[in-house]
Amino acid sequence: MSYPLDDTIVALASAPGGAARAIVRLSGPGVAACLASVVRSAAPVDWAALGRPGVIAGHCCLALGPPQPSARDVPLRPLPAEVLFWPEGRSYTGQTMAEIHTFGSPPLVDALVGALCGAGARLARPGEFSLRAVLAGRMDLTEAEAVLGVIEADDPRALDVALRQLAGGLADPLRAVRAQLADALARVEASLDFADEDIPPLDRQELHGEIAAAAAVVADLAGRLASRGLSGETARVALVGAPNTGKSSLFNALGQTPGAIVSDHAGTTRDYLTAELRLGTLRCTLIDTPGGFSGG
Repeated sequence: MSYPLDDTIVALASAPGGAARAIVRLSGPGVAACLASVVRSAAPVDWAALGRPGVIAGHCCLALGPPQPSARDVPLRPLPAEVLFWPEGRSYTGQTMAEIHTFGSPPLVDALVGALCGAGARLARPGEFSLRAVLAGRMDLTEAEAVLGVIEADDPRALDVALRQLAGGLADPLRAVRAQLADALARVEASLDFADEDIPPLDRQELHGEIAAAAAVVADLAGRLASRGLSGETARVALVGAPNTGKSSLFNALGQTPGAIVSDHAGTTRDYLTAELRLGTLRCTLIDTPGGFSGG
């Protein structure tokens, strides 16, 4: 799938659903034209001429109401809004960018996004704003991966790991390792290119120690990344077997709760029971099944 950079993208940047506030984000060369088509303010604004970031209050002109026989018959209604504007080179994506802050009513937001698409924008694909930020040098890949981790975090531990990564928990150590290896490489090249010069000889043992230390840092960071990735996965494990083989007893023992009835009589468990377990960094949904269940 290609991700062209010469078009203008739009997407809801806040959580979907009803709320007091919604944020619709735009990025690309056509932002000024989209804003000129949709946004009105007390004083006329030449969006293309704005050279520095700013906040402009106004309203969006939207076609609201039931479908009409003709598009010309649909009344344009004003929707109060504030526009946060960044010119090219000063924004998150490096492109001309804007955020429209308005009421968080789903029909209003849908109408606003539709109006911006009608003015020349297209719906952004998942992660496309962050992709443009990476390509513009506004963030590196570890920070972009951390943004995804924050969005997908579904428990406090995963969120904490992602936030630390976003704050430089991975990028800073990687930069230090890169600088350390670049210095080591420079010393190796100098020892080869200027072997006849009066320079200190290369200490191979020291060099091997530096490389081993760098490898250990990279391995630790890789483990932290894998740990964060596993924290969002939920495995489903079913306890299956003949009646009275101890499935419910095992279910209660693993879940550390008397959730399943344990009896010497066959057929006590007549329906499925579930319990959420955490096994290290892996979350698991444990399922207790009736005796004789085959899983087919």
